[in-house]
Amino acid sequence: MAGHKKNLERRPDLHGLSFAVWLKETVEAVGVAGVRISKAIAHEAAEVPSVYGSGDPGDCFIIATARMHNLTLVTRDAKIIQLAARLPDYLTVLAC
Repeated sequence: MAGHKKNLERRPDLHGLSFAVWLKETVEAVGVAGVRISKAIAHEAAEVPSVYGSGDPGDCFIIATARMHNLTLVTRDAKIIQLAARLPDYLTVLAC
């Protein structure tokens, strides 16, 4: 979805590749492993809006997944970065 943002400065640089090709190449290069959305993640995602202040489903599932797997979330989303700064025991982020 980020590749379709109207604000060109906020679009990720995919180096001229389609998202599918970019994602495949990036996953292979970095060695990223996928995580399935479990019932536990879905339940956690339902609780995120009370802490996060937003019910954006994408953000809720990303935050919940990071929390349930004790992962550092790499993001440039200002609202998620602010959440982690406000509640460092709730979420750890690496701003990019």
